[in-house]
Amino acid sequence: MKTISPILFAAALAWAAPAFAREEAAAVKAAAAAPAQEPGAPAEAPVPEKPEPVPAPAPTPVAPTPAAPSGSSSACPYCFQPLLDGYAGLIGELKPWLAGLEAEASAFEDSLSAIQKEIDAKDAEIARAREGTDKKAARAEVKKLTAERKALLKKYVSVSDEKSDFYKKYSKEVGKRIEAQIVTVQRTLSQVQSAASSQR
Repeated sequence: MKTISPILFAAALAWAAPAFAREEAAAVKAAAAAPAQEPGAPAEAPVPEKPEPVPAPAPTPVAPTPAAPSGSSSACPYCFQPLLDGYAGLIGELKPWLAGLEAEASAFEDSLSAIQKEIDAKDAEIARAREGTDKKAARAEVKKLTAERKALLKKYVSVSDEKSDFYKKYSKEVGKRIEAQIVTVQRTLSQVQSAASSQR
C-alpha cells in the first residue's frame, strides 16, 4: 500500500475547502430567501388566479303587517262612534234624495235648451219667409210661423216656471230635512260630550 505524503493531503484539503464553502453559502442564502413557516403549520393552498364570484344572498321577504282586529273594543265607545254614526245617517238620507232632485233639475235644463233651439229655428224660417217675392204668400207664411213661435215661447215660459217652483220647493224641503237632522246631531253631540266628561 502506498503512503500518501502529508504534503499532498494538505494540498488536496486546501483545494476542496473553497468549493464546499461556496455550496454552503448558497444553501444558506436560498433558505433566507424562502418565507418562514411556523413548525406544524399546514401548507397554504394555491390561490386561484380569478376567484369565482360569490352569489348575493336572496332578499329576506318582509312579512305583511297584521291588520288590527275588527272586533277590538273602543277606549270610550260613546265618545266617538255615535257622532260619526249621526253624520253618516244624515249623509245616507240626503244622498239619494239629492241625486233624484239633481236628475229633475237636469231634465228642466235639457227641456229649456231644446225649446230654445226650436225658437231659434223658427226665427230663421220667419226671416226666409219675409224674403219671398210673393208678398201676400209671404205675409201668410210669416203669420203662421209667428204663431208657432209664440206657442214655443209659451211652452218655454211654462217650463221655466216649473223650474222656478221646483227650486222653491227644494229650498224649503232641504231646510226642513237639515233642521231635523241637526236636532239628531245635537242630541248625539250632547251624548258624546257627556261620555267624554266621564273619562276625565
